[in-house]
Amino acid sequence: MGSAGRRGRQNGGRQNDMGTSEQLRVRVNDELVFDAGTCEEVSGPQGSEYLLRPPAATLFHQVLAYLQAKPDPPMRVFSREGNMAGSMVGRDGVAAAALILRWGSYLAVLLDHDKPVWPEVHAERTTRISKAKVSADAFAALADPTMANRLVQAVDPQRLARVRAEVAGHPSRVFANALVNVAWRNGPVEDIHAGSFQGYPITQRRVTPPEEKELMQSTIDGLALGLTVCHALAWKRPPRSWPEQVLPYGLATMMLVTPYRWTLTETSREVRLPLSPP
Repeated sequence: MGSAGRRGRQNGGRQNDMGTSEQLRVRVNDELVFDAGTCEEVSGPQGSEYLLRPPAATLFHQVLAYLQAKPDPPMRVFSREGNMAGSMVGRDGVAAAALILRWGSYLAVLLDHDKPVWPEVHAERTTRISKAKVSADAFAALADPTMANRLVQAVDPQRLARVRAEVAGHPSRVFANALVNVAWRNGPVEDIHAGSFQGYPITQRRVTPPEEKELMQSTIDGLALGLTVCHALAWKRPPRSWPEQVLPYGLATMMLVTPYRWTLTETSREVRLPLSPP
């Protein structure tokens, strides 16, 4: 969002004239600049708002296309001692967090290093609340057939039928939603987006560098767990179908693993943000 944000006029927190659309871009490096959609100031029920429209190609697909055009990296990375640098799961967790979250989601816009940090970031009215803790053990336990069967047997038959149908149609998305809920939604980001401040700056960062580091490390750990669970499910004997393996991840709402009413089909949507009072 760097260049577009800096072009906007600074007037009471507003970025552009009412109805004028600003192109949002984020510079990743000298080779890659994201199309992050557009920002427009519009009238809303409670006053002026920013209307953020997503780009034609999602940020994930933009960074994926960039990586696919690059030559394959060396197969092995060794430390000075001659050993593989880091565990395979750890490296996969870092790669997954970078691809699907840090650069592949709208977090790339919120963490744009070309923007200054918002002065209100440490104000009491802006932060903080206690975040919900989701046990990694609970997520991993659902891969166990015995635990999964207990959960399935305990669920109301009507809800079981509905979730089973959803899982049959979108098994990987159901699992991905549960993993993102554990690895991201119920992590340190709970603290960062908390507070009651009226208005959201587009030209400034709401996340400090130390918060960003904590946020990414927590997410890396969570995604590494998810990859470990995927590997365990793939090698379970006797084998079960993917939808049957995913079914408990569609049911575990009370365990804080399964998110409530998350979409199974959308890739992005418009976002409306209230402006600061004039």
